Amino acid sequence: MRFVRFSVKTSGVSLPFPTGVHANHSSNTARESTSDKRVKVTFKLPHRVKFGQEVVLVGDDKALGSWSVSKGKKLEWQEGDMWQATVDLPRDTSIQYKYAVSNIEDTTWMQGNNFVVDVPSFGSVLAEDVWEVENECKRTADGDATTTIAAASVLATTTSEAADGTTDYHKMTVKEIKEILRQRGLPVSGKKADLIARLA
Repeated sequence: MRFVRFSVKTSGVSLPFPTGVHANHSSNTARESTSDKRVKVTFKLPHRVKFGQEVVLVGDDKALGSWSVSKGKKLEWQEGDMWQATVDLPRDTSIQYKYAVSNIEDTTWMQGNNFVVDVPSFGSVLAEDVWEVENECKRTADGDATTTIAAASVLATTTSEAADGTTDYHKMTVKEIKEILRQRGLPVSGKKADLIARLA
């Protein structure tokens, strides 16, 4: 720690005061603030690859490389050809992503639609995926019962109607709105207001 001597007199003696304390405190506060705005999401994918290949998680957040394989999150291999990684993602958002198998020479992308994970406002999420099989992907939030992200059977029981017979999306949950967007082939990323605007 660097000391700077100020001309503060106590019994004729100048006392040194440390500098840099406030800067460190501000830096720590900024890091804590950024961390508070993100939720830990653990991704698990069973997939067998050839020797020298690795599985990379790529998606529409900076933590996932913003769709750049070279900047994506590399998963760690575990016993039984299980790949896993934990990423801090922004809360209250829907993140689209895909897996890719990469080595020094080339990259093979997972085929089919992008996978989606809905990040809650707090807690943590476990995303258990199946390569190229969207309707078998599962999500578990904070140890709750696992739910399957599949066909939108939600609509038949959760759609709210206004007095004039139109759908009142403001009374629906974010998850329910996203199911409708998926059925219509529309993007599901963003906050609730953005999602509702796409359905207007």
